[in-house]
Amino acid sequence: MKGRHQVERIIDPLAGSLWPSQARLQATADYQGDPTWESRLPREPWVLVAGVGYTNLRDLSLGPALVTRLQRDRWPAGVVIADLSYSPIDVLFQLQAAPRFSLGIFAGAAPRGRPPGSVTVMPWNPPAITLDELQSRVSEAVTGVIDLENLLLILDHFGALPVQVTVVEIEPFDQSWGDGFSALGEAALEEAERRVRALLRQVLAEMEA
Repeated sequence: MKGRHQVERIIDPLAGSLWPSQARLQATADYQGDPTWESRLPREPWVLVAGVGYTNLRDLSLGPALVTRLQRDRWPAGVVIADLSYSPIDVLFQLQAAPRFSLGIFAGAAPRGRPPGSVTVMPWNPPAITLDELQSRVSEAVTGVIDLENLLLILDHFGALPVQVTVVEIEPFDQSWGDGFSALGEAALEEAERRVRALLRQVLAEMEA
């Protein structure tokens, strides 16, 4: 679509699982004092936290950076933290081949005209689009466009989204080529991480109860 970056990405969708053992790294501070907390939670994947974005496109790379931060912690076996910054068709196939997640948190930069650096957390309410518009988005995905809304619309159309979906959108400031983020983007990344962690703590507490 007009104004979107196109980056060639070469991946092997069969090279690894969407949820490898990275979901179990360092114990989270909230549960370190209770050695039994993990045994009381579901073992099958039930929460997906996904980051979506480009590499080396400044603030448009905030989604994958958020995933990297979250992957430093250890999460229960049912929580999957994944970078889905590749073809939505490959993501679709992986999700269709796995048990359906109960909750999905999808995060990434999304230019919406909001104040730069703002973080918006909201339930996913898919916009009404025609089949032709959907096909156009699928075509964009095939050419290498990485876009949070594209991914959500395609997964939603084919019934592959988790039962409940929350979207975390960061309004980018610097969309140029390069490594690192703008000052506003860095602050937004901190805020997005804080809010995603709060969502996960709430969900884990509800499941334990």
